[in-house]
Amino acid sequence: MQISGPTQRLCRLLADWPRQSLFAWLAEQPSPLEALATKAHPPDSWRRKTPNQRFVDSQELPKSLAMFFHVAVGIFDEEFPPALKHIPDPPLVLFCLGNLDTPRLNCVSVVGARRCSTLGKTIAHSMGAELAELGCCIVSGLAIGVDAAAHRGALSVAGHESPRGPQELGLGLNVGFVETSPPCARTIAILGSGLGCLYPKHHIGLAKTILAAGGLIVSEYPADTQPRPFQFPERSRLISGLSSITVLVEAGEESGSLITARLALEQGRDVCAVPGSPTSPVSRGCHRMIRQGAALVTCARDVFEELGQPCETLPLTAAVPARNRAEAKLVEKPVGQNARPAEAAALSDLAINVLGLLATEALQFDEIRTMASASAQQVSQGLIELQLAGFVRQGPDGYIRVL
Repeated sequence: MQISGPTQRLCRLLADWPRQSLFAWLAEQPSPLEALATKAHPPDSWRRKTPNQRFVDSQELPKSLAMFFHVAVGIFDEEFPPALKHIPDPPLVLFCLGNLDTPRLNCVSVVGARRCSTLGKTIAHSMGAELAELGCCIVSGLAIGVDAAAHRGALSVAGHESPRGPQELGLGLNVGFVETSPPCARTIAILGSGLGCLYPKHHIGLAKTILAAGGLIVSEYPADTQPRPFQFPERSRLISGLSSITVLVEAGEESGSLITARLALEQGRDVCAVPGSPTSPVSRGCHRMIRQGAALVTCARDVFEELGQPCETLPLTAAVPARNRAEAKLVEKPVGQNARPAEAAALSDLAINVLGLLATEALQFDEIRTMASASAQQVSQGLIELQLAGFVRQGPDGYIRVL
């Protein structure tokens, strides 16, 4: 791990003094950097009851991550993200894995429920993909549900969609100050644990893909710090603080992502939320934020408007997963409305007509057959074609359009 002299001194002090106490002491010094160069330290009465030796012990990573660029960045280092320097309770040291150029992009955080719906994952993936395609960096927490979908959306734009199954990639690539194959992933994952104790463990493949694609993984905890409940709200201030705006996608009334939204407001950042079904429990938090003044957004274009960016050149497409251009065109010109883009030629006329009848609310098979004025066999054939193409999902309430 690379580390500068002042940052190394900060780590030694953090082993004996809590972050807030150390920050308060540094703020009192005429020259904090000069103070770090001496043996001066905060008052002994401020010491931790139990020293945290992890800050001075070895910061070795598991072999699966050891090939990526690993650095500790202190608040006085040039590489430290400027956006985090002026938030309440800023971090003093960040342990980083990957490409340090990533935070220099325009960052947008996309957060939401872990136990989200399929539609919520689709929207998060879409937001991540479209915002990344427009030049934004997607910041999230690598958690299951909305977080992971947002990361994967950004990866899909870079051509590095997270692989599934045993063929997870990322080994043997050193990403950091080395040259990477463009385009690089515009995404940052901020952990609530140390880099060596990645949580959840089954997202190690996603983490490797982010790193191999040129993204960044960040933690303010030493490498061997296990995940603890209080650390996740702490890391939320970094997710919101690094971002110009926070997008909330599906959050229940007790969702941890509401903490991120609240912290964003305290930091003077903008917050917006995606509305859901009035009866959906995973959207109650979003609806509450909207009632309290959060901007209502449904696509990347709305988010850019909240950022004050010019929208004349932005695509008019709704937020959809950018798995291929055919899907984007299907949303740009809704099927079933005299629109048959050439990219949709892989779908039959029957499938396109059926797709035009479906929406984000589930429909039963008989309802679809009646609306399509077709035989049961024809509708069944069209639905199978659409499910195989990834446009339609069958759930307990019927068939639902997911793209």
